[in-house]
Amino acid sequence: MTNGAQHLHDYVGNVSTDAFCTNESLAAAGTTCRNRADQSTYFWPVLRVRGANARPAWTCTGFTDRITDKYPICPSGSRLTRIFDQPSCWEGQNIDSANHRTHLTFPNDSGACPSGTQAVPQLRMTLVYNNVPNTRPNGTNVPFAVDGFASECHNPNTDHAGTIGVMSEQLMNNVVRCINSGRRC
Repeated sequence: MTNGAQHLHDYVGNVSTDAFCTNESLAAAGTTCRNRADQSTYFWPVLRVRGANARPAWTCTGFTDRITDKYPICPSGSRLTRIFDQPSCWEGQNIDSANHRTHLTFPNDSGACPSGTQAVPQLRMTLVYNNVPNTRPNGTNVPFAVDGFASECHNPNTDHAGTIGVMSEQLMNNVVRCINSGRRC
């Protein structure tokens, strides 16, 4: 953590990601992505063992139609799953904003973008945890939570994820063709 950071993120993708990275350093770095032309970085708060007051929303593999606002105890053979849908309604002018949020918003419950915004492709990140203990040896549940802001009491509503997109021109053209053809990419 550096300069007042209040929590830690896990990162995948670009290996140079830190608080001081630039477009240039990201474009020059390697990646953990299978497609080496994707030098984007993807991030979210780390998962931590916590006290009994944590109540974020999760699901289990095999039960992804059952989303809960509490951590589930996944049955044997099922793994803890976290899904991040990014906002997909753009205000039409800015590719970023001072708070990195107001240029994009989420669609309403019916899937329509608010007036004054237009639909853009939505990014979904799905995290499946392999080694999250469900119970202690004494049989009691293991309390865990995302590493959120302490001032917000690690409230699950503060959970978030982010992406910095860095792709080769060829890969970006492939992504655009895929999205514009109406396929799920």
